Amino acid sequence: MKAMSFIMKLFLIIFLTIILLAGCKTKEPEDPFVIKPGKSLNIPIEDIHEGVNYFHAFVDDIYMEILVIKTSEDEFRTAYNTCERCYVLGHGYFILDEEDEILCFQCKMPVSIDDIGIKTGGCFPIPIFDDERTVTDDSIQIPYETLSANTQWFLNWKIENEPEPDPETEEDSDLETEDSIDS
Repeated sequence: MKAMSFIMKLFLIIFLTIILLAGCKTKEPEDPFVIKPGKSLNIPIEDIHEGVNYFHAFVDDIYMEILVIKTSEDEFRTAYNTCERCYVLGHGYFILDEEDEILCFQCKMPVSIDDIGIKTGGCFPIPIFDDERTVTDDSIQIPYETLSANTQWFLNWKIENEPEPDPETEEDSDLETEDSIDS
C-alpha cells in the first residue's frame, strides 16, 4: 500500500512539474509581416520616404508587395505591386525606373507615380483605396480582410526572380531587357 501511495505521489509531482513548465514557456514574437485574421499590416510612417516605397506581407501563406507613395504634400497613396494584365505571368510587378515613374517588369509599361493608387485597370498597379486602409500619425494600417481579398493577384508571382528595388544604387538603370536587371 505504501508503494502505491509513493507511486501516486511521484506521478502527481511529475504531472504538476510538466504543467508548471508548460506554463512558463515563452511565446516567440510574431513576424510583423505575417498578417493573420483580425490583424493589420502596419507600415510605420517613419519608414516612408517621398516617392515610391516597397513593403511586403505574407497573407494566407502568400507573399504580397505593397507600394506606398508619399507625395510632396505628405499625402499617402497605396497599391498592390502588381497589375490586372501581367499578374498571371508571374512577373506583373513594378520596379523603379526613374524618379517619377515605375516600369512593369513583364511588359515594360511605364507608369507615372502620380497615377499609383488612383488609376485602375490594365497595367496600373491595383489601388488600395482610402476606405480600405487607415492612416494615423504613426502608420498606415491595411487590415487582413483587405489583403486576403486580394491574394489572387500574387498567386503566380515568381519571387525567386524578384529584383530588389534600390534607387540609391540604380541611378542609370536601363531596364529594357530582363538581362539588364540581373547584371
